[in-house]
Amino acid sequence: MLLQATTTAAASAPPSPNCTRTCGGVSIPYPFGIGDGCFREGFEVTCEVVKGSATPRAFLGGRERNITVKNGQARILNYISWDCFNSTDGWVDAQISSFNLSGLPFRVSSAKNRFTTMGCNVIGILLAGNYSLGTGCTSFCFKGASIAGGSCSGTGCCQTTIPDKLDNFTNWLVYFKNLSSYVDDSSCTYAFVADQDWFHFNKSDLGNHTFRYKYKDGVPLVLDWVAGNQTCEEAKRNPSYACRSTNSECFNSESLQGYICNCSAGFQGNPYLLHGCKDIDECSSPNLYTCHGTCSNTEGNYSCSCPKGHSSKDPKSERCVPDQGIPTSTKIVIGSCVGLVSFITCIFCIILAFQRRKLLREKDKFFQQNGGLRLYEEIRSKQIDTVKIYTKEDLEKATANFDKSRELGRGGHGTVYKGKLDDSREVAIKRSKVVTEDQSEEFVREMIILSQINHKNIVRLLGCCLEVEIPMLVYEFIPNGTLFDFIHDNDGTLIPLTTRLRIARESAEALATCIHRHPLRSFMEM
Repeated sequence: MLLQATTTAAASAPPSPNCTRTCGGVSIPYPFGIGDGCFREGFEVTCEVVKGSATPRAFLGGRERNITVKNGQARILNYISWDCFNSTDGWVDAQISSFNLSGLPFRVSSAKNRFTTMGCNVIGILLAGNYSLGTGCTSFCFKGASIAGGSCSGTGCCQTTIPDKLDNFTNWLVYFKNLSSYVDDSSCTYAFVADQDWFHFNKSDLGNHTFRYKYKDGVPLVLDWVAGNQTCEEAKRNPSYACRSTNSECFNSESLQGYICNCSAGFQGNPYLLHGCKDIDECSSPNLYTCHGTCSNTEGNYSCSCPKGHSSKDPKSERCVPDQGIPTSTKIVIGSCVGLVSFITCIFCIILAFQRRKLLREKDKFFQQNGGLRLYEEIRSKQIDTVKIYTKEDLEKATANFDKSRELGRGGHGTVYKGKLDDSREVAIKRSKVVTEDQSEEFVREMIILSQINHKNIVRLLGCCLEVEIPMLVYEFIPNGTLFDFIHDNDGTLIPLTTRLRIARESAEALATCIHRHPLRSFMEM
């Protein structure tokens, strides 16, 4: 196992400007660092020359390959476990690898890495350091079955996922013996955890010792890390808050408990340094930031506009094209059409206004012709509050414009409709056929008399409409039908003589009441 990192630096102290930021060609960005005052607590990297190599190497629990500040990930080298054999001597060599990052802000990425076993008739076992978690992967070699490279499907190579938040583990190899249905075509068997995007199975790796020599320093392993184990909301209240750049943002880690920092959109650099996030000049990278016109860089963004005489819906995604001028003849036609439409609209509005005024004058004429003013004065002088003068619109609305389905009856003097007023009262509206002008005085007089009759056997008059050529009367609605219907359409049931006599007597009383107030002839005509 290569050298592990130490954790001796202060968490909140800014890095020294004199820190070394490379080791053997590997970049070491803050919060990682080499030497005191150059790293955030838990992120120390050591730079050493290993025996047999002239190039110094960076160590962080394994040799550092690449550190990605933006994604909160790092790639290191992880040793592999192996057992190698030959046909004459049997077992030749073996190595059991262990890995330990306990106490550091790093965990093995379960999303990026996979546990791999290579060989025949072997089980690779991945055990956590305290043996509380484990996973296994079995690789067999069937008789007569060819081992195909490129895919770890269980023949010659097996691959599986690893537990979450793993910080230490050991790789073991266990074998099957005396299985006649399997053959051993491998010289070596291997078990390791590595970056799944890096590893591609090759059949030739089983037949010799090349794989273990090629990767004697280890295979790439991806680590997740966080700048602190608090949430962003908690960290922002802490003096050791890691997102130091003005144009940086805090994100809660998706894989670990804690947070990481990224530069805001339109900025790039190191969010863990005070002025680490710099504005991106999008105009200098046209392959990444498209602009089909004139590009102008802005703070955290860029604008794109078309040259004069050109246009585009979105110059960032669509090309600018020359403007097409409108011909003079087209402009004349468009202007003429607009003028004609405006003229017709004005004429229509004038006609509509005249029609409205004509309708109002006509209503006023009918109202006076039908004795409306006299009726109004009579109502005021005699303080009659049982009769209401309705408008034509009120009654049209109540009867759905005198719809045929609302008819209650039709006679020689007119038609009666069922209606419903705005106050939800149901009424019967009588629409007469003919009323002559010389009857207007008599009509008003009868309206006054009828409004004063209050008898239980006489339908009560509620009001009238006088702004139409022939006045309309509004009565209370009687839901049980007429006396004629009761006597003649009683489903064959004989009406007792006493009931018939009571009907005759009460009808006579009602008629007498009306005759007492008004001549019978006029009443019957109404």
